Amino acid sequence: MKERIKTFLADQNLSAKEFAEKIGVQASSISHIITGRNKPSVELLQKMLRHYPEFDVYWLLTGKNEFRTKHSEESDRNVLDNELTEPNQTDIVGVEDDAKELVSVLCLYKDGSFEKFESRT
Repeated sequence: MKERIKTFLADQNLSAKEFAEKIGVQASSISHIITGRNKPSVELLQKMLRHYPEFDVYWLLTGKNEFRTKHSEESDRNVLDNELTEPNQTDIVGVEDDAKELVSVLCLYKDGSFEKFESRT
């Protein structure tokens, strides 16, 4: 994940210190993640995605999917703030209802832990 965070910082043209200031964490937290000393907490990821909702959380966690989401900024903020919303046609472009199939669900908890549930089909 440290490489994806480095990619993110390069894309945003931010130093680790500038990034830390923008999301409201200690500069040493970001430095330790980049050097591999620590892994990012769920809280740090939430802060990052709250300030930069265009980045795909699944990409940040796994390196899979696209670098940026196709969702709107407002939609991403609602999910991060635990406001569940019904998807609308603009959320998934070019996908018929019959073609949609749940692949996985990621649950983020306030204590910093998370669980991933995957479809068995």
